[in-house]
Amino acid sequence: MEVHIEYLNKWASLTGARARLEASLFDSYIIYMNEIGQVVKEHSDGRIEIIEEATENI
Repeated sequence: MEVHIEYLNKWASLTGARARLEASLFDSYIIYMNEIGQVVKEHSDGRIEIIEEATENI
């Protein structure tokens, strides 16, 4: 089975959008790694916190 990188990138983007939507609905947050390798917690109100403990262990 061959997976095209464009399809994979689109799927990842849609998954992230869905997670943000659900976090907003349930007044929660999502956790992910940003483009510079930091583990962050993004709250439904838009606040972003860097999770130092997780970032140090990577």
